[in-house]
Amino acid sequence: MPNVSKRTLETLLPPGPIWEPKQGGDFDLLLDAIAEGHEDAAEFLANLANIRNPAKTPIFEDLEREYGIEPNSNIPIADRIARLSQIVYARAKNNTPDDLQEELNRANFDLQVHLNDPPVDPAQFIDGNFNMQAGGDNAYAGYINPGGGLGAFAGIYGGEWLVNPIITNQVPAIEMQAGGDYAYAGLPNSCAGYFTSLKTWEATYSTPSQNYWPLCFFIGGEATRNAQGELTSIKTGKVLGNRKEELVTLILRIKPLMGWCGLVIEFT
Repeated sequence: MPNVSKRTLETLLPPGPIWEPKQGGDFDLLLDAIAEGHEDAAEFLANLANIRNPAKTPIFEDLEREYGIEPNSNIPIADRIARLSQIVYARAKNNTPDDLQEELNRANFDLQVHLNDPPVDPAQFIDGNFNMQAGGDNAYAGYINPGGGLGAFAGIYGGEWLVNPIITNQVPAIEMQAGGDYAYAGLPNSCAGYFTSLKTWEATYSTPSQNYWPLCFFIGGEATRNAQGELTSIKTGKVLGNRKEELVTLILRIKPLMGWCGLVIEFT
């Protein structure tokens, strides 16, 4: 198998007819095998050189995930490469709050970045609820309001933490049909049923302990601070629901690795 590696090996042999491999002989075949191993290594290194080149990488989807893009096979590959290239070859930034605010403005998100400095308990902004009404004021589904009458309240929206790319959990959904709910067949924990599907849900984060408060920051609407400079309120920002993935990708790309981003946002 003549190749660069084989020729290189032959030039390294000592002079003399005894070292001239006979075509097809055992020594010649040994050199072929060694050269083939070198070629595999050279090809691997060549691919490694392009590992972060969106147009040539052999692990394109892994590279997308590394830069905060969820792979989507419904998007043409040329568009995916162009989108990833804009991120990979973007001008280096220092991952400062100003950098993040600049990118939010550039993407036309009407949102503001607020540092938790001096640090206060972030639970007051994230663990509270934001009302999303369907119809009118004080209209709750199944709730009798003090003024009397029933209404139709669409739901309750709370702030959320963005720490890492979206992580999902899965558990098997088991259909139990042995007479009723929680009907066991003989032995404890021996259920009579069968697998139907997988239940999937998005993992969420709880507000961290006080030691981590300085690592928290918030993205939402306008904020107010007291005389000591501490955050006292953050208005709820509004973002179209179909732009949530875009917003999450933007934040994860710029925010510090150890930063906890509190989204005080209503996705409509």
